[in-house]
This record gives sequence, structure tokens and C-alpha cells, in this order.
Amino acid sequence: QLAGFFSGAVVLMVLMWLGPLFHYLPKAVLACINVTSLRQMVLQFWDLPELWRISRIDFAVWVVTWLAVVVLNVDVGLAVGVVFSMMTVICRTQRAECMVLGKAANMEIYRPVQRHSKCFEIPGVKIVAYHAPIYYGNRGFFREALSRLLGLSRPRGGRGEKTLGAKMSLST
Repeated sequence: QLAGFFSGAVVLMVLMWLGPLFHYLPKAVLACINVTSLRQMVLQFWDLPELWRISRIDFAVWVVTWLAVVVLNVDVGLAVGVVFSMMTVICRTQRAECMVLGKAANMEIYRPVQRHSKCFEIPGVKIVAYHAPIYYGNRGFFREALSRLLGLSRPRGGRGEKTLGAKMSLST
């Protein structure tokens, strides 16, 4: 965070003291400066196939932001990109994957039991991995996934029934 603060301070100083010098430059020179700074964005097109393979959601965020900047303007395009990115984060965290981990044979590595046949659960212990932060938006999904993985039923208020409240305490 300090690096961002110092770089922002340097940019602010450059804008305050060097900005007025650009007032007298012809518009063609200023356009060349803009085109040169867009060079990096154009070079990123070569990275798009790799970004598609790594994360299709991040690819979609890049494309939506780029299209919004080109079609609209920079300010509105960046705002559209930020809102779209936040929406993808919310969607990803509300339906994150929850799985039971097991220990690999003769190793100290834990992998999902559902995906790796050579990983076995430790008797009497359940190791659960949840690949998202837990917050108010996904607490219900987290609770349901946890109760399904632990073999607990949903609390319905009946007697003699295993419930989440009886077996474990979740602060949600």
C-alpha cells in the first residue's frame, strides 16, 4: 500500500508541475502520447489466448472493460469494468467449491478425496476446503455445503434429529 501511495504522490507532483507545460503542445503531439500509451493495451491481445485458458472469467472482465473503454470513454469504461469485475467476484464467492480433503499416501499433501483416488480421509477428522471468503452473501451456501459434507441435516426444529446447531457452532 505504501508503494501505491508513493507512486500516486509522484504522479500528482508530475501533473501539478509538468502538466501546465503540456498546454502549449499541439493536439497531434498529445494524440501521439495517447497512442503510445495505448501500445501496451494493444500488445495484451497476444496474451488473451493464455488468459482464456487460465481463467475465462478474468478474460471476460478484460474484454468487457476493453470494449467499454473503446466504445464509451475511458472514465465510463473503467467504471463498467470495475462494476463487472465486482459482480464476477460476488458470483464466484456465492457458489464456491467446498470439498473434503484427504491425505496422499506416504506424503504430507492433502488433495480433494473426490478427485484423487489415492487420497484417504483421516479417521475421525474431516478436513474441509472452501475456496472463497465466508461473508453474509454466501453463508447459506457454505452452511448447506458443510452440512452435506459432514452428513448433518438442516435444522428444522424436530426432536431426535442431528442438526447443525447441535453438532457444531458456526458464527454466521
